Amino acid sequence: MDLHIMTIGSLSALVIGASGAIGSAMVDTLRGRGASVDALSRSVDQVDLTRESTLASAAQALSDRRYHRIIVATGVLEVQGAPPETSF
Repeated sequence: MDLHIMTIGSLSALVIGASGAIGSAMVDTLRGRGASVDALSRSVDQVDLTRESTLASAAQALSDRRYHRIIVATGVLEVQGAPPETSF
């Protein structure tokens, strides 16, 4: 049986939510290990997952790229008017 295991250096990834703590750590870790990474965030790229127009613009800008992995590292600021749990 011929198993091919992709090395991280040949990996291409898109990280959405790249300016937050988890997203930026993912970007830094992947890039540090040689992966090709595109990073999108609301604060840097004005990509807002709740606004279709910003998603369409990002998709158009990245339309020539192909990714092995797409990582969504966005946080939820509010669900049905309730703030996130912060008591832990």
